[in-house]
Amino acid sequence: MDKRYWDNVAADYDDQIHDSFANDRAGVIKRRIQKYAKSAHIACDFGCGIGKYLPMLSKRFNSVYAIDLSQKLLDVAQEHCGQFDNIRFIQSNLANTKLRIRKCHFAVCANVLIADDRKARTGILKNINRHIVTGGHLLLLVPSTESALYADQRLVEWYRHEGATESEARAERIRVGPTLLDGIIKIQGVPTKHYLREEAAVTLANAGFEMVSADKVEYGWHTEFDSPPKWMREPYPWDWLFVARAR
Repeated sequence: MDKRYWDNVAADYDDQIHDSFANDRAGVIKRRIQKYAKSAHIACDFGCGIGKYLPMLSKRFNSVYAIDLSQKLLDVAQEHCGQFDNIRFIQSNLANTKLRIRKCHFAVCANVLIADDRKARTGILKNINRHIVTGGHLLLLVPSTESALYADQRLVEWYRHEGATESEARAERIRVGPTLLDGIIKIQGVPTKHYLREEAAVTLANAGFEMVSADKVEYGWHTEFDSPPKWMREPYPWDWLFVARAR
């Protein structure tokens, strides 16, 4: 939710921010978008960043809103998507209730609800609901608490393989801390909200949505660790991908 932070990220976005769309091993995200896409409908990407999802949305929907807090991110997105004339770029706080756009039939919110401020997350999700037609769908991608715990277990296992003692291996558990009950786990030192599957269902219901489906979007181990060992294979780390219907 820090505009200056995201403005600063714009120049080096690909090196700093995980690309969920490109790293989706099984193409789950693409299949879900294809399932709900209709050429006559309106789509919106809430928190579009530099526009990773926009080309696919633009090709499959009549018009697309691309909304982000950072104008610098939007500038990069607009440069990348210059060939698409059905995208409207809007700079706005996603919790801004004064935002005025036509209600969309399908919305994407990919790794946006990750601030450690619960009120901020709640405000964004409820505002997204206001901008989706009744019966329309939200594609929500969020970090998985279960996956973060699992990844830390694999990290400990890695250190055991390298000959570390049990106490040394467990000392390398770098992310699980006292804020785990709230789903706040640090990513590269930044407190980041993660979600349990059931927690997400409750969160969506409280914001006026009904969960339709839940999928794992799996990534390679290189998205978690630098130079992971070759023996570290499946099961892979994942984000949760939820489709929810606006009530």
